[in-house]
Amino acid sequence: MPAGTGSGASTARKGDAISVFWPLDNTWYHGRIDSFDAVSGECEVLYDDGERQGLNLFTTKYKFEVKHGVRVLELIDLVRADHGNVSKQLKHIGDALLSMSDKLPSAGCCSSRQGWWRDWCADIKSAVKAGSVIALVKVTYDLACQIRLRGVDASDCRDIVSTDWWNEKEGRELWFERLRSAKTCEDLVVCVDLLKIKAVDWKKARKLFPNSDDSSESG
Repeated sequence: MPAGTGSGASTARKGDAISVFWPLDNTWYHGRIDSFDAVSGECEVLYDDGERQGLNLFTTKYKFEVKHGVRVLELIDLVRADHGNVSKQLKHIGDALLSMSDKLPSAGCCSSRQGWWRDWCADIKSAVKAGSVIALVKVTYDLACQIRLRGVDASDCRDIVSTDWWNEKEGRELWFERLRSAKTCEDLVVCVDLLKIKAVDWKKARKLFPNSDDSSESG
């Protein structure tokens, strides 16, 4: 959408995805309108990195954006109001990701650093609380990247818990493409469930936890 100042402000509404031009940085920064006064043009923007800024759309260079084909606030309002199944789907996604991480042995992961996993778990909880599908897509991607693939050295395959499907480049690329094209909670639920069911050999993973009494495959 072309950039402007003022002319499109009357059509702005709370929750619109917006990019604001910062002249000192010579960069566009993305966020959403968290509050807006149509008379004065004053608004507060919540940026994707969590920073807030008060500005006036009548005097600020900005452009509206569409993220994943939906207005951000419409989705967030659905989550906060528990309308339909959206909030339940977001919780399902978060719970599934946390459950998978709990059952993935460190030997089967690219990172064994506990700090990474703590930060990742915190990101999931923040994304679910905020109702952010975009943030959940990112943490889903991060988890997928943690699943180790079979190396050239066959001796290290005993600790690899990824399936043949995940080790084949075609299977992984199809899944990543599906994740990149996810536009709704339903799309992301499918991606997470596919990752849970098809990417990890859970029976093999359990064998690396000798004291585990867990008999479920992925739940």
